[in-house]
Amino acid sequence: MSPSRSTLDRTYDRVPRFLRGIATRPEIAAALAARGYRPEDHAEGWDLVHRAAGLVPGVPAVPMPNPSAYALTTLDAWDESGLRLVDACLARRHPDQHAFVLGGLKAVAGPGAVIVVRTLLERLDALDTGEDRAATRQADHAALATLAARGIDAGERDRLWTLVQQAQTPAPLPPAPLDETALVAALEDLYAWYKEWSEIARIALRKRSHLITLGLVRRARSQRPDADLDPS
Repeated sequence: MSPSRSTLDRTYDRVPRFLRGIATRPEIAAALAARGYRPEDHAEGWDLVHRAAGLVPGVPAVPMPNPSAYALTTLDAWDESGLRLVDACLARRHPDQHAFVLGGLKAVAGPGAVIVVRTLLERLDALDTGEDRAATRQADHAALATLAARGIDAGERDRLWTLVQQAQTPAPLPPAPLDETALVAALEDLYAWYKEWSEIARIALRKRSHLITLGLVRRARSQRPDADLDPS
């Protein structure tokens, strides 16, 4: 008969203390090693703890930020100040380039910011290498030099292009978490491991303090924790 869920959950809470006690007390580890406890058994214990915690192999324990959502948020925060900066840099010094770059563009909130920044970058690229602007190349490059001096240089444009591409890339589906059936199965495996090795520990260890360290007995106020157990 399978143990109850509450019993399985209590076992999950107890095993890390049991494993830490073995790892940090050489005399406990030696006594258990004499009964066949190997490094592989210790590693198995931790592996079962991780499985019972719902961790899926190869999947980060903490969900990583969604690159698409991060890029959208960043561009949405940039477009208003970015367009204002371009306006301030080009309006007096480079009026023709100002009209070309900013014509019809205005900052918007939400996903539309991606289109605004993409359009701005496409127009700046046209100033740099656009075939249909060959006649104004020298003046266009002068405008780009002014923007670069104010912080919108080639590196910043590359950064913004990367964000645009990330924002327009669908986010991958997150891996499916362990379902309840799989979690219960993992807890049952952990329970079986703990039942075996906790019983062996009770047989192998003769000092009450060792069992207290492993969480197998409670410390009694009237008894010294380092007292030997009654051999009977």
